[in-house]
Amino acid sequence: MNAYNEESGFIREKVPNGKIFYRAWFPANETVSRVFVFQHGFGEHSGRYSNLINEFAGTGTVFFGMDAFGHGRSAGKRGSIEKFSKFSDDLAEFISSVVSKSGQNKFYLLGHSMGGLIATEYALQHQKQLHGLILSGAAFSPVLNLENQIKKILATGLSKIIPEFTMDAGIPATALSHDPKTIQEYQSDPLVHGNISTQLGAGLFETGDRLLKNAGSLHIPLLVFHGGSDTVADPAAAEEFYRLAGSSDKTLKIWPFLFHETMNEAPKDNKAVLDFVKQWVLSHT
Repeated sequence: MNAYNEESGFIREKVPNGKIFYRAWFPANETVSRVFVFQHGFGEHSGRYSNLINEFAGTGTVFFGMDAFGHGRSAGKRGSIEKFSKFSDDLAEFISSVVSKSGQNKFYLLGHSMGGLIATEYALQHQKQLHGLILSGAAFSPVLNLENQIKKILATGLSKIIPEFTMDAGIPATALSHDPKTIQEYQSDPLVHGNISTQLGAGLFETGDRLLKNAGSLHIPLLVFHGGSDTVADPAAAEEFYRLAGSSDKTLKIWPFLFHETMNEAPKDNKAVLDFVKQWVLSHT
């Protein structure tokens, strides 16, 4: 990634069980034209977004990404959190303490999967700071097959009794992408995990429902894109958020045969996705 100078560090580094890891990519030998913040999804981390970052090489775009609490190199029990709103609180602190130093007053915010909920929650509270909100495979609702319906009932009930109890989320790597390289790298990545606590599971369901109800309060430019063959996050729920959003400038794109991580699909497929995202951003700068 020689088009960028990469930096990394922590916020709240001296806070016991509170430090949050982040990465930043600054364009090498370019004037900064825009700032782009992204929030990763469940079980993964900020180091898995090189396809997106490389797509913007040569455009003067600075990228910032942080590892959510309980994920990646950040503190916390893997896949567990006291309350879901802590994710967006941490994102707000990260933006205030790190991203604000970029010299740009406004930025683009992308959230993938669970990160789509975190980004949306932040966006609804800080619309004046954003050029636009971009949602990739946003998990407003899981695909509710019988297994997930049972998990929803269990998570909701057990979260009140044993909130930190963790279980396997049951998301196979093969559900993320058709690309063998992406699948192999995900399976061998030591920073990836599949654990989810009952509290986090219940928080995901509750937050997705609440954000759908509050979608009409969003008025900034909005891009929603999703794999039509996603078996993790329900494309219909993302379409519902798009329909309900109060934004006058909004775009929806469903890629019929792609899985959950459209930006990490095979190169022949992800190129169209990445180019679409880039052109939307450049047209809104």
